[in-house]
Amino acid sequence: MRAMRAVITARLRSGRPLLAVCLGHQLLCGLLGLDLHRRDAPYQGLQREVDLFGRTRRVGFYSTFTALSPVGALTTPYGPIELARDPADGAVHAMRGAAFAGVQFHPSRY
Repeated sequence: MRAMRAVITARLRSGRPLLAVCLGHQLLCGLLGLDLHRRDAPYQGLQREVDLFGRTRRVGFYSTFTALSPVGALTTPYGPIELARDPADGAVHAMRGAAFAGVQFHPSRY
């Protein structure tokens, strides 16, 4: 985990493009200051329709943890970011910034 955090941090600092998926997304969220929360029950193979930046998409989750945010946009040391999140519980499904993006789900599966 320490090595993955170091790779993500180096990529953020470089300004080069970064796409973080699933665990990488969770690490990215943590590095950007979002709280990580252990779900009451793991989301193993759970399919849901979610709002991804104004577009409804059916996605599959394979995770035990999720990042939480009460707001849909943040200012970070790496610039502003937009969050696609569940309005009911604040779970962050995806994020995007100028040079990086992250998704909690596995986009290759859907």
